[in-house]
Amino acid sequence: MATKILKSAAAVYLMICLFTTVSYAQSLGLPTSRYGICFGNSKNFTGLRFNIVDKDVEEIKGINFTAWRSEENKDARVTGLSIGLGSPAAGYMTGIQLGGAVMADRELKGISLGLLGAGAGDKCQGITIGGLAAGAGDEARGITMGLLAAGAGDRASGIMVGGLAAGTGDEFTGFAASFLASGAGDRARGILIGGLAAGAGDDVKGILIGGLAAGAGDNLTGFSCSLLASGAGDSAKGITIGGLFAGAGDTMSGFSCSFLAAGAGDMLEGITLSGLVAGAGDTARGITIGGIAAGAGDSVRGLTIGGIAAGSRDISGITFALGTVQAVKDGSMTGFAASAFNQIKGSQHGISVGVVNSAYELNGVQIGVINYVRDNPPYARVLPLINAHFD
Repeated sequence: MATKILKSAAAVYLMICLFTTVSYAQSLGLPTSRYGICFGNSKNFTGLRFNIVDKDVEEIKGINFTAWRSEENKDARVTGLSIGLGSPAAGYMTGIQLGGAVMADRELKGISLGLLGAGAGDKCQGITIGGLAAGAGDEARGITMGLLAAGAGDRASGIMVGGLAAGTGDEFTGFAASFLASGAGDRARGILIGGLAAGAGDDVKGILIGGLAAGAGDNLTGFSCSLLASGAGDSAKGITIGGLFAGAGDTMSGFSCSFLAAGAGDMLEGITLSGLVAGAGDTARGITIGGIAAGAGDSVRGLTIGGIAAGSRDISGITFALGTVQAVKDGSMTGFAASAFNQIKGSQHGISVGVVNSAYELNGVQIGVINYVRDNPPYARVLPLINAHFD
């Protein structure tokens, strides 16, 4: 018992002597002031170093233990293993960093684990994991993970996972996932998954999956899927699936599908399926199917099916509708059309089958109960069962 007391007393005495020495000399290094083991605020040291608060440090290599963060180490370089009870910090940190919060004023490289957060004011590279948040003010490369958020103010590449949000202010390349939103302010390439939304303000190439919305402000190339809406402000190429809406402001090509509406403001190419409406403001090419209506403002080409109506100014290919197939005034229909009422307010080149068939000009055959051709001779303008005219 007496021996334990003596050892404890000796240890306390040694610590008092040690910190008394440090208080006067700022640091105590063994065997030298630059190499070995150091206690205190040495500015340049290689080896095993213990300090409470780093201040005006220049360069540390080895194993560095600190108790608290200082704001006066913006140019310090620490390489090796950094452990802080509070927040190990320096201007440049390389190696393995562990602490309550790991922060580098400029660059963070290696493996960084912070109970609250981990990041850098400029760049972080490697594995950066923060209990609440992880990221960089400028660029992040590698694996970046935060329980609440992970991101970068400018660019990021690699794997980024945030509990609520993951993304960048500018460009992202790689894999990003979060429960709420994943994306980039400018361009994104790779795989982005968001519980609510996934996308980018400019171009996206790759795979987008958003619980409610997935898309790009400009161009989308690849696969996008969401429960509500998927699409792009300009063009969408690839597979675009939206629970309610799928579309693009300009051109959409590939395969697109939605429950309510699917289409493009200008041109639609490929296979388009919609529970209600499928179409394009200008031209639709390929297979266009709408549960209620399918068509385009200028022309449709290929297979067009509308549950109630299908039409355009110029129709080419095979067109079906339960209600009506319409070619507007001065338009045309080339190919085959079948509906209850085929109304071609222009020229028909091909075959139409319906209860009522109507065309201004005919170069082909009408089959139905009533068949009307405006430019036929008077005796052949309205005929039952069949009407025909060939130039």
